[in-house]
Amino acid sequence: MITAFNERILPLRVLRHRSFALMWTGQSISTLGDGIYRVALAWTVLVLTGSALAMGTVYLASLIPTITLTLVGGVAADRLPRRLILLWSDGGRGMIVALVAGLALGHLLSYWHLLVLSLLFGVADGFFMPSYQAIIPQLVEGESLQSANALMQSSTELCRILGPVVGASLLAATASVSLSFVLDAASFFVSVGCLLALHLPPAAEPATETDSVSQDAPEHTPGGIVADIREGLRYVRGQRWLWITIVVAAITNICYSVPLAAVLPKLVADFYHAGAGLFGLLVSADAAGYLVATLLMLFVHPHRRGIAAYGLVSVSWLGLIALGLPFPRASETAVALIACMCVGFGIGVFTVIEVSLIQELVPERLLGRVLSTDMVGS
Repeated sequence: MITAFNERILPLRVLRHRSFALMWTGQSISTLGDGIYRVALAWTVLVLTGSALAMGTVYLASLIPTITLTLVGGVAADRLPRRLILLWSDGGRGMIVALVAGLALGHLLSYWHLLVLSLLFGVADGFFMPSYQAIIPQLVEGESLQSANALMQSSTELCRILGPVVGASLLAATASVSLSFVLDAASFFVSVGCLLALHLPPAAEPATETDSVSQDAPEHTPGGIVADIREGLRYVRGQRWLWITIVVAAITNICYSVPLAAVLPKLVADFYHAGAGLFGLLVSADAAGYLVATLLMLFVHPHRRGIAAYGLVSVSWLGLIALGLPFPRASETAVALIACMCVGFGIGVFTVIEVSLIQELVPERLLGRVLSTDMVGS
């Protein structure tokens, strides 16, 4: 009976792939740890400097190398064993956070430590995502890719929601950031353990089996890093569906990020005449909409995926328009909540379909570079 039930529920069939289940478990735990870490990091910067600008600087110290190295990370994903890249990235970030934890425990942590460590964290992060997304087609069959991506996205979003809650609770209970840093470092090492236990299916293994950590190395063409990046960009430029999708994703992210990150707090304060409570509720509604979308994509597999992606991302745009329209005061809060859920829902559907199509349609030897181009472009 249990076996028959698993066969009927596609997400459970995806988790029957041991390697994918290990990857999913490790990354879910790591993402939860990151949510705890972000709260501890923000609070530590505030205590050390009392400056919001300082927090922004720490954030940029991590973000800039992530963005600038993503294309190089795509080349690495196409030339090197992807599992090995993930091991080094997770292990490196675990060591970085463990160092932060050690400095915090020894009462030696200062602001410049956080700047340097955030920079190193961003370097490791830039190599992670292309390999992370490119290795998934090696773990599950093509028909299960959408469910695999939806499961990854939904657990990531859920952990991003729960992580800050856990982090804030730890700070309130212990009045110390040290435990938060320790837990995040431990979460990376759990992910490393899952990756070490991961074995790719025989179809992904080369003829020689002398090096177990190299079993996922894809084929590559000769040439330097710049030549490899150019090859990936040429492929994207030659595929109309691909570059149009990246442009649409970029426009959507710009239109999404600016209103929600910069304008929404002012909208809440000046027009809704409310405080941080409503702002937090609206942000949570956006996350909930995204989570609902990814959970839905576990079970719903539209035949015309391009139409579904473009059609439902328009729901996000309609949600943003609704946020800017005047509504009666009695209903404006409810409308804003529904609008924010629509914004997250449309982007969630679009993201799952976009990544799945790239993984299915792009040649294996170019997959890392195309995915990294999509990340930078969008």
